[in-house]
Amino acid sequence: MADAPTRKQADSPIFVRSEVDDLGLSVEAFRVYGHLARRAGNNNDAWPSYQSIGDTCFSGSLKPESRRRKAMRAVKELTSRGIIAVTRRRLSGRKGSLSNQYQIVPLSKWPPEIRPKRNRRASASKPS
Repeated sequence: MADAPTRKQADSPIFVRSEVDDLGLSVEAFRVYGHLARRAGNNNDAWPSYQSIGDTCFSGSLKPESRRRKAMRAVKELTSRGIIAVTRRRLSGRKGSLSNQYQIVPLSKWPPEIRPKRNRRASASKPS
């Protein structure tokens, strides 16, 4: 069953759903996921560059030249788990590209193998 923030949690500076916390993501992927979720608009989309992601998420721990690559690896982990989708955006008719579009995948659309299970204890205690 999905966690809904309590009033106390809603007033806290951060709330992490148990479904995300229990995925076993690397520290870097977890950090990037949080950053993309914060940057996402009403449609769960965000458009930061790899460099921007890296600078924001890893400025305290990595040299500037390493941050972009670390961000790319974290995004790859998140896409391989199926919890974000990436659309590569290209400039039409010209060389080069725009920043990627990242979409936070809703819990209900996560891959079946990681999708949250219903609370088994609650269903087991209900009479048949």
